[in-house]
Amino acid sequence: MRFWIVFCSLFMTSIASADDRQKTYLSVDALATPVRAIELKGFRTVGEAATYLLERVGYTFVVMPPAPIDAPFISYLPIKPSAIVDEVKPLKDVLTSMVANKYLLYVDRVNQRASFGSVKEKDYVQ
Repeated sequence: MRFWIVFCSLFMTSIASADDRQKTYLSVDALATPVRAIELKGFRTVGEAATYLLERVGYTFVVMPPAPIDAPFISYLPIKPSAIVDEVKPLKDVLTSMVANKYLLYVDRVNQRASFGSVKEKDYVQ
């Protein structure tokens, strides 16, 4: 009987610690992943580079609703030359530097989607 109680308590402890590990895994911010910005040399538009970079961390680059209205326009902009530097930065910083900080990066962490939009809130489609 004692063996059974000890076995069950050890089994329940291992289940609890597996749940704790899963919570820790889910709290990692994918947009803080280090990226070498020099990788942008092969891309011509912001949309191409954003799609490539975001797919590597499991996100989708969205240009159709529910993205902001001007997301398709922004995705066809050329990448700013100042964004292509040989240094390692967080993914979020690389994405915002591609548009020279003129536009906002909208992130939906629940559905793992991201898009660019203007600063005006009225343009955001619900």
